[in-house]
Amino acid sequence: MRFDLLIVGGGISGAGIARDASLRSIRALLLDKGDFGSGTSCRTTKLVHGGLRYLEHGQFSLVRQCLAERQTLLRIAPHLVRPLPFLVPLGPSLRRPTWMVRTGVTLYKILAGQNRIDSPPHLSQSELTTKIPLLSGQGFGGAASYADAQMDDYRLCLENVLSSLRQGALALNHVEAFKAHRETKGWRIQVRDCLTGEQAEIHTRCVINATGPWSDRTEQALLQSTKNEIEPTRGAHLLLSKQISDSALLFLSSDHRVIFLIPWRDGTLVGTTEDPFKGDLDSLETEEREIRFLLNEVQRQMGPESVRLEDVAGSFVGVRPLVGSLQNRSAFVSRDHHLQLSAPAWLRVTGGKYTTYRLMAQQAVDIIEKELRGRISPCKTAELPLQESSESGQSIEQRVQTAVRAEAARTVSDVFRRMGHGLLLPSAELQNTILNTASTALGLSADSTGQQMEEYRNALARQSRALERLKEREL
Repeated sequence: MRFDLLIVGGGISGAGIARDASLRSIRALLLDKGDFGSGTSCRTTKLVHGGLRYLEHGQFSLVRQCLAERQTLLRIAPHLVRPLPFLVPLGPSLRRPTWMVRTGVTLYKILAGQNRIDSPPHLSQSELTTKIPLLSGQGFGGAASYADAQMDDYRLCLENVLSSLRQGALALNHVEAFKAHRETKGWRIQVRDCLTGEQAEIHTRCVINATGPWSDRTEQALLQSTKNEIEPTRGAHLLLSKQISDSALLFLSSDHRVIFLIPWRDGTLVGTTEDPFKGDLDSLETEEREIRFLLNEVQRQMGPESVRLEDVAGSFVGVRPLVGSLQNRSAFVSRDHHLQLSAPAWLRVTGGKYTTYRLMAQQAVDIIEKELRGRISPCKTAELPLQESSESGQSIEQRVQTAVRAEAARTVSDVFRRMGHGLLLPSAELQNTILNTASTALGLSADSTGQQMEEYRNALARQSRALERLKEREL
């Protein structure tokens, strides 16, 4: 098989690149050794935002860039990216005077310019405690207000993949690149289907390494590189079974980190930690210390009875591929993305924020197109909307069929992710309905169905294993 461009890594960076490249009629192949968007790209804080906290460190250009991209995503994917009001409760724990916080929020809105999202007015103390009774008696003198956006991170990634397929790209999940050989006019790549063991050879003129936290490891395997440039951080989150507010809340932790409490489905998403990560990227587990830290921080802001361990329905952790010095706190490591040539016709894409994935993809494809054609054609991804899936009105069984036939689901886990169950197990009844339909649609034997369902349950259990241990000891 011959292509103009091979993209290794089917997270949001690779998916965005595949969409942009295919819209410019570049023959592109996207590979992921797992499922599309099943790694870091589905374990985020679910925000599309400018980064209010970056203002304090003078990163005005990054904030302005992120706010512009936020508006672009609101326009091209309104079904996946929606405005979300934010409140910053004003009190001693914020360790900043009220005037400074309100000035920062005002500057944030000014930097957005015409991309500003309307937000409610600042709240007085009584207005704040009426809206969020759990904050009563906690010493807050009101709240500053602004707006950002919330996304369905997994679905946004998947719909970029599906868009690239409609434009003529080829996208293969559960397929791993394991050998690379330089040729006169590009690269010869050997790939392996991780489900069947089948191998094939790919000829491509250019390669983009978009494997995020795995970037160093990918090039160590394929290019025999000795680089160790990624300095990843792990970000843990809690999923609470109750919704604390219909607005997102921003607090400052006891060690000066930003903690968000975000309405998510019928509950609340709490996060995130930001700690240097050393370990196996393929065996991530939330740690007890992370769960305790986040739970303690919520209780510190809202009182010890506000949220209890039994209110925590689940937890998850992702790894961010940051580029910078870990001598400083992770919150200050660069969020800028980096594009560099690791070898001839081999581009490495690292760093960056989910919010700016589209811009990063545009810049990467500009470089590749210049290499392929000697010119750069207009990027279309900022104007062409992502097509909304036709799930409304479908039964559960029909949605499973759609996942397999139209959304590249190859395993039971793939199906559950496409049904919106990538972080928490659905009810037993719903599990059985999805599993029975998926088994038939995927053509699985009874043994394979049982094995794949066990793998799905184990993957979710691994993320919350520490949480379950805590509950067993303390409840």
